[in-house]
Amino acid sequence: METAITPQLLGYIRVLRERGVADAQITQKLITVGWDPAVIQESLHQLATYEQTMGGSAQKPVKAPRFVWGAFFLPFFWGIAHKQRAAWFALIPLVSIIFSFRYGLRGVQIARASGKYVSEAACAKTQHLWNRVGWGLMLLTLLGGYLVTTFVLQTSA
Repeated sequence: METAITPQLLGYIRVLRERGVADAQITQKLITVGWDPAVIQESLHQLATYEQTMGGSAQKPVKAPRFVWGAFFLPFFWGIAHKQRAAWFALIPLVSIIFSFRYGLRGVQIARASGKYVSEAACAKTQHLWNRVGWGLMLLTLLGGYLVTTFVLQTSA
């Protein structure tokens, strides 16, 4: 069992935190590979202290979006990704409209409450990614609708 804090351990924890992995999941992973829980907790504490004193002021804060377009256009997938069991109801056609607006408007709060993100910045980054996916899907849908309509009108004339 590993009993000393090493630079490799701190680097591994830092990478996992940047990817949005929660501290509890990091702890479980490290325990399964043989790290002492006390060493893990001390490493998490040291890293948090370091990030507050050194890294916190250097990083530009990321503002969370007001409306999550990815959650609006893909309520089932967004809900499952954020541990929402009720997202299965989004597969029902008319009910999905309700979930689209609920997840779109309250998506950031729901995502933070899911416990999936280690920080608000990680949550905001992920929701911005969902926004890009949502906008891309909307543009593809509009383009596809335009192309199909144009094709139908040309073949019927």
